[in-house]
Order: sequence, then C-alpha cells, then structure tokens
Amino acid sequence: MITIEDIAKIQHKQLNTLSSKLIYLIIRNEKKEDGWSAISLAAFESATGMSSNSVARTLNRLIKVGLIEQNPSKEHPNSTNEYRIIEL
Repeated sequence: MITIEDIAKIQHKQLNTLSSKLIYLIIRNEKKEDGWSAISLAAFESATGMSSNSVARTLNRLIKVGLIEQNPSKEHPNSTNEYRIIEL
C-alpha cells in the first residue's frame, strides 16, 4: 500500500538539481498569507542567475511533478504569475 509519505518522498526526489531547489525555496519563502507567491520571471532570473528559458523549464518541471502549482486565475494577461507549494 502506498502512503502519502511515500508520495511525498517521491515528489521531493524531484528537487535533485540546484535550480529546482532554488525556485522551490523562492516560492516557499515569498508566499503571502493565502499561500500564493507573485514572482515574475525577471525576479526569478535575478535571484538565481538563470536565463528566462531555464526558469520557465524549471517551473514547468516542478508543476508537472506536483510540487508547485500556478494560479490559473490572473486579473490581467500581463499580470505576474502566482505560484504556491503543494503541501501533502
């Protein structure tokens, strides 16, 4: 039988690169009371030294494996994306 703890261990194995860890920690540390972190690609780039393509790939990978989620409702198309950590 697979437990929630087993799933969490599998997910957190996806934090196997420095870029994944940095992005994950930035989102976690910037969260507001509602759990969402509004962080632009430029802010991620500045904080990590990564290119926008690398940041986007890392964010997509973290979303795909279920460690973070992107807020699907934006006020405006040009609004900053919001992310939050998915807690099990």
